[in-house]
Amino acid sequence: MVRLPATVHRVLRTLTWTVTDFHKTPRRRAALALLLGGLVAYSLVFRLYQVNTTFWLFADQIRDWGLVGQPLAAMPGRGTPRVDHGYSFGPVFYYVLWTIRRTVGALCEALPHSGAYGLAALHALGEAVLLYGMLHLRMGLGMACVVALSLASAAPEAALSGTIWNPNLSVAFALGALGLLCMEAPRSRLGLGATLLCAMGALHCHTPTLFLAAPVGAAAYLGHGRGGSQRPWRVGAVIVLGTVAAAQLPY
Repeated sequence: MVRLPATVHRVLRTLTWTVTDFHKTPRRRAALALLLGGLVAYSLVFRLYQVNTTFWLFADQIRDWGLVGQPLAAMPGRGTPRVDHGYSFGPVFYYVLWTIRRTVGALCEALPHSGAYGLAALHALGEAVLLYGMLHLRMGLGMACVVALSLASAAPEAALSGTIWNPNLSVAFALGALGLLCMEAPRSRLGLGATLLCAMGALHCHTPTLFLAAPVGAAAYLGHGRGGSQRPWRVGAVIVLGTVAAAQLPY
C-alpha cells in the first residue's frame, strides 16, 4: 500500500472541508473570507477584461440605458419587452440598472459599459453566495470550488457579461436564491423572505426563470416549516404571500 506524503495528505483533507471546518479557528475563517473574495475577484476579471472596448451596444442596450437615465418616478412599471411582444413579470431589472447608473456610472461618466460593471459585480456576489451555500451543504471545498469556477468561467455567459441584458441579472438573482437555499436560510423568517425576494427578482428579470423560481420558492417554504418556530406553516404562508405581493407592487 502506497503511503502519501504528509503534505499531500493534508491537502487532500483540506479539499473535504465544509463551513464547519472553516469556522473552527480565526485563521480558517480568514481563509474562507479570502476564498470568497478571490472568487469574486476572479469572476470580475474574467467577465470584465477590456469590456470598455468590447461592450455590445445594440438597440436593447440603448433603450434600457436611456430609460434608467430618467428620474426614478419615471421608471416603467412593467418588465423588459419579450420577443413574443409581451413583457417580463416586473420592472426589477430597470430599478437595479437605475441604481447602477447612479453609483457605478458616477465613476465612469455614465457611459453604458458601467452597467456591465455593476451587473457583473452582482453576478460575482451571487456566485460567492452559492459557493458558501455549497460549503454549508457539506459538499466539500474541492467539489464546491470546481462548481463555482465552472460557473464563473462559463464561456457563453461570460461573453454576454460584456453588455447590459436582463438575463444576466436574472442569473445573479437565481444564484443568490440557490445559495441561500443551500445555507438553509429559509429556516428563519428573514432568510425565507430573502430567498423568495431573490427568486422573484430572477423571475422579474427573465420570464423563463419561472421553472427555477417556483421550485425554489416551494423548497424555501418547506424549509421554513422545519425551522422550529411556532406555527411555521402559517407564518411561512404569510411571508410567501407578502413577499410576492411586495415584489409585484411596482408592476
